[in-house]
Amino acid sequence: MYSPENPELFQLFLAHTTVAIAMLDRQMRYIYTSRQWLTDHSLGERDLTGCCHYDIFPEISPRWKAIYRRCLAGSALSGTAENFYPTDDANLIKWKSSPWYDKAGEIGGIVLFTEIVTECVPNEAALRKTEYSFNALATNLPGMIYQFVLCPNGTQHFTYVSTGCRDIYGIEPETVKQDHRQIMDMVHPDDRESLQKSIAVSAETLQSFTWEGQFLLQSGSLKWVQAKSLPYKQANGNIVWDGMMIDISDRVQAEVALRKTQKLLEGVLDNSPAIISVKDLQGRYMLVNRGFEKVYRLKSQDVIGKSDRDLFPQRADYLQSQDQQVMKTLTPLEWEDIIPQADGLHYYMTMKFPICDEAGIPYALAGKSTDITIRKQIEAAKEQSEARYRDLAGREKLLNRLSNHIRNTLDLDTVLETTIHEIHQILKLDRCAYAWYQPQTASPAWDVIKEARNPNLPSLIGFYPSPEVGSVSKLLLQQRILRIDDAKLVSDPTLRTFLQSLGYTSLLGLPIQTPAGKIGVLFCGHCDRSRHWQDSEIQMLHAVADQLAIAINQAELYTQSLEAAVIAQKQAKQLEQTLQKLQNTQSQLVQSEKMSSLGQLVAGVAHEINNPVNFIYGNIAHANEYAQDLLKLLQLYQQEYPQPSEEIQDEIAAVDLDFLITDLPKLLSSMKIGAVRIREIVNSLRNFSRLDEADMKAVDIHEGIDSTLMILQNRLKAKPDYPGIGIIKEYGDLPPTECYPGQLNQVFMNLLSNAIDALEHTFMSYHDTGKYVINYQPQIRICTEIMEVNSETIPAQDCLAVRIYDNGPGMTPEIKQRAFDPFFTTKPVGLGTGLGLSISYQIVVEKHGGKLLCCSEIGKGTEFIIQIPLRQKEV
Repeated sequence: MYSPENPELFQLFLAHTTVAIAMLDRQMRYIYTSRQWLTDHSLGERDLTGCCHYDIFPEISPRWKAIYRRCLAGSALSGTAENFYPTDDANLIKWKSSPWYDKAGEIGGIVLFTEIVTECVPNEAALRKTEYSFNALATNLPGMIYQFVLCPNGTQHFTYVSTGCRDIYGIEPETVKQDHRQIMDMVHPDDRESLQKSIAVSAETLQSFTWEGQFLLQSGSLKWVQAKSLPYKQANGNIVWDGMMIDISDRVQAEVALRKTQKLLEGVLDNSPAIISVKDLQGRYMLVNRGFEKVYRLKSQDVIGKSDRDLFPQRADYLQSQDQQVMKTLTPLEWEDIIPQADGLHYYMTMKFPICDEAGIPYALAGKSTDITIRKQIEAAKEQSEARYRDLAGREKLLNRLSNHIRNTLDLDTVLETTIHEIHQILKLDRCAYAWYQPQTASPAWDVIKEARNPNLPSLIGFYPSPEVGSVSKLLLQQRILRIDDAKLVSDPTLRTFLQSLGYTSLLGLPIQTPAGKIGVLFCGHCDRSRHWQDSEIQMLHAVADQLAIAINQAELYTQSLEAAVIAQKQAKQLEQTLQKLQNTQSQLVQSEKMSSLGQLVAGVAHEINNPVNFIYGNIAHANEYAQDLLKLLQLYQQEYPQPSEEIQDEIAAVDLDFLITDLPKLLSSMKIGAVRIREIVNSLRNFSRLDEADMKAVDIHEGIDSTLMILQNRLKAKPDYPGIGIIKEYGDLPPTECYPGQLNQVFMNLLSNAIDALEHTFMSYHDTGKYVINYQPQIRICTEIMEVNSETIPAQDCLAVRIYDNGPGMTPEIKQRAFDPFFTTKPVGLGTGLGLSISYQIVVEKHGGKLLCCSEIGKGTEFIIQIPLRQKEV
């Protein structure tokens, strides 16, 4: 929108002028209105700023709309007509409509002047006032408003010049009105002819006058000026132009700079060897360079405005998909493209990227393609050269690796497998195999023992009778090379049929004969194409075959020595195992004998102690009864003779009769408890030894566990510097279990003793270091249950499970792995034989057909699990 340089003065003018004036933008929205405009058109005190003229006068006639369109196109019009809207009176309005221009020389909108007129003579004072108002308005508009007259006799003069003349040309308006040459003489010589021609054409056609040109000012500077006006012819024949001149020097300089930039850009684009193009958002070409014209043999005028669908219909879908991807992601896209040209296919590196405005909104798509054909050819030649060198280097490395394998390994399978895999990879074969000739079989045959093949091919490992192979067997046995470039050209029908059955299309075979006389063949082949076997490849395979023959010989010698060594090692191992078994058996016999002697001793002692204990236990009841009788009798005496003799009283005091009466029952009760305890110990000793139960029989397992705990009671109870070991029993409801009771008690004794040792060691370690002694409470938990087990050692059936857990230090994985090994112990010398767990394992697994498991972790304690069937298998 237009904004005057002195808005306060302009608003003051509009408020007090008696002329109806309205200034509107290109969309016919009000910018300024005078108070007289509101009055003349019955609009009251409304603020019309921003309102559309057509909304204020919705019934405006099409003639007015046509006038506005001509003004917005650059014409200045005037006349007398009916009002904008229908009225009851017959008054007409005198009007004038002129375009106004912004500082860039562009039409910003129109200025409307209206005056209500009648049949009477115009008021001269009002006319002068209106003229004054117009001059004030013209003073505040940018540029110079003028009225130029061309008389029929050819004379020219300015009848009106606004003060903008001073700003543009540096001369006063009155000076110009007096002598129009003051301006005309400033026209640059190069532009005078075009000015006069434009005036003449406009005068002749009465079409709008538009001209741009240079003025050479008195200061010596150049200015570009744009003049626009609309001519009309008066009755006297004068041609009058009402118009405006504005300074467009800044715009022209910008256009010159832009043209220079465009010229520079065109020079860069046209001299670039790349193909460069720009498309609009609809995919139509906006710009292409000479590189584009040259490659596609199209002129730019034939390309601009057209799409890929018009120019390249076969590639249009592909090109449009690339464009859509770029515009969707707003990121550059780069790829290699192939474009056919007169001299063949050319490779291009193509990149497309969006062109965005300052707000980041894309408005075009640019593309650049650089010819990389020569680079591709160089890369291809380089790759071929490198491939040849790689083949040579690979062959050399193959020979070196084979030599190293021969030196580093004497295993024939490893040597053969490595060789065929290396050859398969180096020569890029479909299949590589090694076969031995077996003449000792009923029918001589070739035995394929190793192969390397592509994943999609079937294996050919196996025997192939010599007659099926055809004449090639004789050729190979004569140590001659088999060389078939194309299997279809083989003359021997038997061999051709054989090769077709195996899928070979080309084949190369190198025979190898070992010093021992064995004959082998190294086969190389293809299954999908023919191959011309080169001499360099055959030379390399000859070298490989020589190395392989040496390796085979060494491997055979090594195998023979290895077999002899294996036989010797087996014999030595058998002897070692026999000695170990004898040693274990001897130690177990000694241990068993000790346990047997101990059992006999325990049983004898228990029997000898049992008789007097039974005698004591049986008489305590009678002694207690007699003592009660005597005490009752004594009470009767005291009642009958309350005053005994002095001698009796002295004796009562001497023996402390009252204490004796109180303590005697307690003494007899404690004797009974001691006798019961001795009987329990004797029973535990007898249960533990089980000499009377050496055979397999059904027993109460809990009784054996309790007997073992009774024997170990002295180690379990608390001492002054030891808190004792808590026993937690979680017994299940168990039926009688078939077992060897004495041997199973020995297992319980070994496991519980080891647990006690571990807990004592843990407590002493804590006690010595002063850590956790207060919070640590040694415990052994014994759980029994019935469980169903199905394993290799225990068939599917109900089994007894006894779990003995201690909260000791636990075992390391290494100790846990060797826990059941004979003679292995972690106890100090003299405190353990290392046979306890070994014998326990033998009793549970071998004697009872069960399992003995150990679960332990450092810091989490140890648990041994005994699993034995409730019913033993019949032998």
